[in-house]
Amino acid sequence: MEQAFFMVYLDGGDSPRVRHLTESIAVAEALRLATLTGKAAYVLRATRRFRRPEPVVEEITLEEATP
Repeated sequence: MEQAFFMVYLDGGDSPRVRHLTESIAVAEALRLATLTGKAAYVLRATRRFRRPEPVVEEITLEEATP
């Protein structure tokens, strides 16, 4: 099972890129960014992960064509 993590989104900024392992580290980063930029910073918590499974490749032997 994977561990939940936190990210910080800065209002009007790009998508978050850094995973913070604890909420307190993410809160400190949000405070730093809000102070530095004057913009709102949001602490986000990842709770679920979704992914598409790899497609199944199937080999089928074909019959010879009859004339």
